[in-house]
Amino acid sequence: MEVMLGIALAISLIIISVMYVKIRLLTMEISRIKSRTEFSDEEARKLLRSIDELKRLKRLNAFR
Repeated sequence: MEVMLGIALAISLIIISVMYVKIRLLTMEISRIKSRTEFSDEEARKLLRSIDELKRLKRLNAFR
């Protein structure tokens, strides 16, 4: 009986260790994906300037 309990305990510790490693890997993956989707204020300003420039060019071409 005690041997069975020890084996069950060892197996559960192995499973917990594997789950911990997997959670750490997933957390790192989430951080990597998040960093790719975020952009700085300067990048947002550049994007807005580009959009404004495209709008301006479109208006200039519409009046010709």
